[in-house]
Amino acid sequence: MVRHENYTSIAAFLYELVCRWGAIEVIVTNNAPQYLQAAEHLAEKHHVKHIRISLYNSHAQGPIERRHYDVREAIMKAAEGDELKWPDVMPAFWAE
Repeated sequence: MVRHENYTSIAAFLYELVCRWGAIEVIVTNNAPQYLQAAEHLAEKHHVKHIRISLYNSHAQGPIERRHYDVREAIMKAAEGDELKWPDVMPAFWAE
């Protein structure tokens, strides 16, 4: 969980994942400035390949986006329905 969604907090989060779960070879982002900056930072510092996707396309992304509900529900179940506990269960969920 981050307090501010900017490139430094996103890059720090991704770097923590690299250190905890293994190397990231490729990162795929949309064109939001904070994600572009974070990916560029990781590319320069850790040689992570960056792939930019096109703008949101509801027809193509719809099936993927619908699965986010399932992910949210799984996290909430692991957190026993308490939204404040989700950061505690997220590392285990991410590993899965």
